[in-house]
Amino acid sequence: MQAKSSPKMRRAVLGHVLYEHPAELTPDALKREFGDEAQQAIADLLAADLLHQEGDHVRPTQAALTFYRLDLP
Repeated sequence: MQAKSSPKMRRAVLGHVLYEHPAELTPDALKREFGDEAQQAIADLLAADLLHQEGDHVRPTQAALTFYRLDLP
């Protein structure tokens, strides 16, 4: 995967989606929260299988949730 968004933006978007889980957020809501680069970050995270999109909502994948719950330092 060749990411087009910055690592900082990908971390911010994924971190927010993980924090808000189990709420399903829309790409438009994330774009309002983080700006225009959020759309590309979402696409990059979808391609990396860290986000899953169903209709108009995105949520973290099981792999992303499992890693997040490891609570690594």
